[in-house]
Amino acid sequence: MSATKMASFRNCPLAFRFTAVEKLPEPPTLATLRGTIVHRALEFLYSRTPQQRDGEAAREATRAALEEGEADMALLDLSASEQDRLRRDVGFLVGRCFEIEDPHSVSVVGTEIRLETTIANVRFRGVIDRLDRNASGDLVVTDYKTGRSPSPNHEQASLTGVQIYSLMCEERFGSRPALLQLYFLKEPMVLSAYPTDQRIAGLERKVRAAWTAISRACEKEDFRPRPSALCSYCTWKEFCPAFGGNPDAASDSVGAPRLALHGS
Repeated sequence: MSATKMASFRNCPLAFRFTAVEKLPEPPTLATLRGTIVHRALEFLYSRTPQQRDGEAAREATRAALEEGEADMALLDLSASEQDRLRRDVGFLVGRCFEIEDPHSVSVVGTEIRLETTIANVRFRGVIDRLDRNASGDLVVTDYKTGRSPSPNHEQASLTGVQIYSLMCEERFGSRPALLQLYFLKEPMVLSAYPTDQRIAGLERKVRAAWTAISRACEKEDFRPRPSALCSYCTWKEFCPAFGGNPDAASDSVGAPRLALHGS
């Protein structure tokens, strides 16, 4: 499991079926490509020494990340104007970090760190965008977001991923992070949380409930769509029965073998 997969099931069990159960490949989108390039640019920037993290370094990191993304731009068949817009957007989002913090003052432990942990008997994997140490020497988890920030009613749900990362850090490094933060670069805005024992206990209950629901859906082959505002951006909308589609046609559309959820 991962925080992303858990959120996918919560948002729409049918979309979860396509991506996590049948493992159908999702075509790249402009939004996902933009996010990937921004994350890569910030990885380049924060891999430098603190003294080197200035505006010119950010521009160099952005150019390097965009060069890596050229093949994916070609797959999307972007026009020249769309490519220019993408480059401007990436540069803008990377520059937002300088409004949120002073990159010279950040003590980076590592970037794009792959970790695992077990929560409520469920094995989780994840990638931490950036792990720092604060002035007191405590760990700080930072996660970048390139989309819109959540509404106040959904802020706590958006922090689930970094709360899972805190347990991964505790298992790997032997200490729980003192602070978890989401950087919404578009605004810019920071959402912060402190991983207390009470929050961790709540996270374990949430994971246990999610895994029970996922297991039940697999056993019964019952992955019902959950229509919401997210449907406008969904890769699988044409196969959704809520919009007159046939879910079984999704695997045929990408040439993938249809997966039997149980039996043969």
